[in-house]
Amino acid sequence: MKASNPSLPRIDVLNMLSQYAGYGNWDDFRFKNSAQVPLAERLKKTNSIFIKVPLLLLATMILLFILYKIINTQNYRFTFIDADTREPILNSNIQADLLLKD
Repeated sequence: MKASNPSLPRIDVLNMLSQYAGYGNWDDFRFKNSAQVPLAERLKKTNSIFIKVPLLLLATMILLFILYKIINTQNYRFTFIDADTREPILNSNIQADLLLKD
């Protein structure tokens, strides 16, 4: 009937095939045959969704937090020069406070 398209045929064709097989229509066929899928298999699918979605959200939030920290990190390097010797001051305990305007 259909060669290359993987989707289902039109609903009227499905209704005719279902009636030929002894069912009322396509919905009746689906309802009666959905019980054949084991309960454990249906639960496994729903449980995997409840695991994958929160993990995906958590991974996205962590990635956004890391990107935020990378973008907003500001590093400053200062080199202090001794006024008498004109050499950089190394290994000295210097504290610098950055005053920002609000």
